[in-house]
Amino acid sequence: MNILQRILMPDPKICTRDDMYFRIQSDEKDIIYNSEQQEYHLNKGDYLTGNTYFNCFSSPKWSKYTIIDKLKIHLDLEGKFRISLYKSFISDENIINNKIKEKYFDSSINEHFNLEYDFSLDQFNGIYYLKIESLEDNSIFRGGYYYSDQEVLNDIKIGVVICTFKREKFIYKNLELFKHILNKESSILFNKLEVFIIDNARSLNIEDFQEKYLHLIPNKNLGGAGGFTRGIIEILESKSNFTHILLMDDDALVDLSSIEKTMNFLKYTKKEYQNLFISGSTLRLDQQNIQLESAAVWNNNTLFNLKSNLNLEKLRDILYNELDESKSYGAWVFNCIPISKISDKNLPLPLFVRGDDMEFGIRNSEELLTMNGICAWHAPLHNKYSSFMLYYTIRNQLVLNALYDKNFTCNAATTLLFRNIIRELFLYRYENIELIFKAYEDFLRGVPFFMKTDAETLHKDIMKYSPNFMSFSELSRTDFPFLYHKLNQSLSQLHWRKKEKIIRILRIFTLNGYLLPMSLFKKDSKYAVVDLCRAKPVNFFLNRTVLQVDLENSRGYITQINKTEFIKTWKRFIKLYLYMKSGGYQKAIYSYKKNIHKISNIQFWKKYLQMK
Repeated sequence: MNILQRILMPDPKICTRDDMYFRIQSDEKDIIYNSEQQEYHLNKGDYLTGNTYFNCFSSPKWSKYTIIDKLKIHLDLEGKFRISLYKSFISDENIINNKIKEKYFDSSINEHFNLEYDFSLDQFNGIYYLKIESLEDNSIFRGGYYYSDQEVLNDIKIGVVICTFKREKFIYKNLELFKHILNKESSILFNKLEVFIIDNARSLNIEDFQEKYLHLIPNKNLGGAGGFTRGIIEILESKSNFTHILLMDDDALVDLSSIEKTMNFLKYTKKEYQNLFISGSTLRLDQQNIQLESAAVWNNNTLFNLKSNLNLEKLRDILYNELDESKSYGAWVFNCIPISKISDKNLPLPLFVRGDDMEFGIRNSEELLTMNGICAWHAPLHNKYSSFMLYYTIRNQLVLNALYDKNFTCNAATTLLFRNIIRELFLYRYENIELIFKAYEDFLRGVPFFMKTDAETLHKDIMKYSPNFMSFSELSRTDFPFLYHKLNQSLSQLHWRKKEKIIRILRIFTLNGYLLPMSLFKKDSKYAVVDLCRAKPVNFFLNRTVLQVDLENSRGYITQINKTEFIKTWKRFIKLYLYMKSGGYQKAIYSYKKNIHKISNIQFWKKYLQMK
C-alpha cells in the first residue's frame, strides 16, 4: 500500500481557511474541529464535503501522467456515517456533481474504512471528492488518504534548494516544518529528501543545520540565479542519488504535504513523462485562498500569469484551475525539476534576479504540470517597490526576447526604451532613467558583459541609484510631511472621467507639463503625495514637488521636476537609439544566440561563484 495523497485538515501553523479543506454543513453549527488532534466531531445530520482545493482528487492528471487508474480511499472513523464518492465537472458552464458510490460505516470505536473506484473509463475531466455524513451524534472523523496497491515505478529522491538573503525569519520557520517531518521514520520523505540552504548573505549560523538532511552553503550574493545555481551544482556533485531538484523561494510558506504529493506523483509517472516539471501554484500569503498564478506564459514580450486571482474556496474556480493550457515556465517559488533536464552544460543563466526562472523554464520545460493542492504561499508583489529591480527587469527582458522572440525587433526594443523613459520622466524618477539606460547599455554588450562582470559589485553599484527614502517621522520635520488627505487627492485623480479627457489632451501636447513655463506650476507649499506603486503621470501634471510614499514600509522620498534632466535624457536617448538602429542591436542578438552556452555551463559558473 502506497499513499498517493493525504486528506488534509486546517493547520494553524500553515493555513486555517476551512473551505480550502472541507466544506462544513451543520444545521446547529455544532461541528467541532480539534486542530491539535486533527479530527472533526460531528452530530447527526452534520456532514463534510471534500470538493476543495486540498482534498479533491485530480483524476485526469493522475490518469494522463501516471499508471494510476483506480481510486482507493482509507478513512479513520468512529461512530455512524454515510460515505459518498462524487465526481464534479463543468458541462455547458454548469457544475455537475454526480454521486458515484455510497457506503455505510458503523463502529463505536475507531476503525478503518475503505472505498474503491476504477476511473480508467472516465469520459469527463473533473475531480473526485468525498461527502462524509454523520448518522448519529458524537461521531468522529480522524482523517485518511487516497492510496494505491500498485507497485511503485520510480525511486524518487528530491534535493530542495532554498536561496536566501537575510530572510532568517522565514528560513527558520520553514526549517521547523522540515525538521518536524524529516525526523519521522514513518514519513514518506524520510531519507528521500535533503534541504540545501544557499546563504547569499552569509549570515546564518551553521549550528542550526546539524541534521544530516540539512546543508548550509555560504555563497556570494549573486542573486537568486547565483544562489539557485549554486544549489543545483551542489546536488549534481553530491554522492546522493537525487532524481529531482525542488527550487523554493526563501520567503514562501510551504505545507510539506505539497512536497509529499509531488513525490507520490513522481513515483508513478509513466516512462514517457520522466522529464515532467511540476510547478506549485503561488497563493497569496495575506489572503491564503487567493491564487497569484499557476505557472505562466511568456509571449511576444508579454508575461501572462495563468489563472490569477482565483478564489480557491469556490468550486467553480477549483474546477477551472484543473483545466490545462499552454505554459512557458513555473516560478521558482515551488518548482520541481527532473535531474535528467540538468547537466554540466545546461544550467541557468547569470541573470541575478527577475527572469532566471523564466529563461530556464522556456529552455527546458517540455511538459509542465500544475495541480490543485500543490502550492506555496507568497506575499504579493504589486504593492512592493524596489527601484533597483527596474534594471534587472528591463535587461533580462531584453535577453529573453533576444533568445526566444524572433518578432521582437530593433524597433520593438527602441519603442520599449522610449516608453520606459517617458514614464519615468513623467514620474520625476530621474534615478530610474539612469537604470534604464544602464540596462540597455549592458544588454548591448552581449554575452561578454556577463562573462566579465562581477555581479556582486554590479549590484552594489545599482543600489546607489536607490531613492533617498525618509521615514514618515523624518518627513514631518521637512516642508513636505506625509498627509493622508493629500494621498487621497491623488488617488481620486485616477477616477476622473470628463475632466480627465481635457487634462489628457493638455498633458499630451505639453509632455505632461515639461513644455510649459514654471510659472504655471503649483508652488512647493501645494505639493502632491502619491503612492509609489500606484502613481500615474496625471498626479504630477503642474506639480513642482511630489512626495512619493512607500506605504508598506512607512517611508517616502521627495521628487521635483527637473527640466535640465529632461533635455539631457532625450539627448542620451537619441544617441542610444542611433547606435541600436545602426547595427548595435543586431550585434547583441547575434552574441546571445551564438554564445549563450558560454554562460550556462558548470565551468563558467564555478568561476563566477568562486567555488574551489
